[in-house]
Amino acid sequence: KKELILHFVDCLMGAIELYEQRMEWLTSESRQIFGVIQEQCIVIVLDFGTAAPAEFHLCRDVLSMVLVEQVMRIARFNLIWAAQDLMKWQQKSAPVSEHTVKAAVMWLWKLDHMTAVSHTNPAEALLEAMGDEAVSS
Repeated sequence: KKELILHFVDCLMGAIELYEQRMEWLTSESRQIFGVIQEQCIVIVLDFGTAAPAEFHLCRDVLSMVLVEQVMRIARFNLIWAAQDLMKWQQKSAPVSEHTVKAAVMWLWKLDHMTAVSHTNPAEALLEAMGDEAVSS
């Protein structure tokens, strides 16, 4: 009987350890800010509003992180910048590859802060994102 209880305790401790590892993973890195991306095709709408330069750079840091850590594991993606003039990284969502993710990160870091914080049009950007057939299906 004692051996059975000890075996049960070992199983329970193993389950608790797995649970703790899962919780740590779920609440670390980009998942801490964005949650876990579960969709296979996404469009990220960038609306920097009236962000200060430091906030703008921080946003680009965390967006770069989510691209590398999470977008790399899905099928298709795109970025739409809701600035004064709406700008898409690609016309339609692109297949995910190491090359496309790196290109998107480079595009993100080329965005100009002064243009980014001008009159944004997030509603138009959201409509444009939903117009991507791969995303809406």
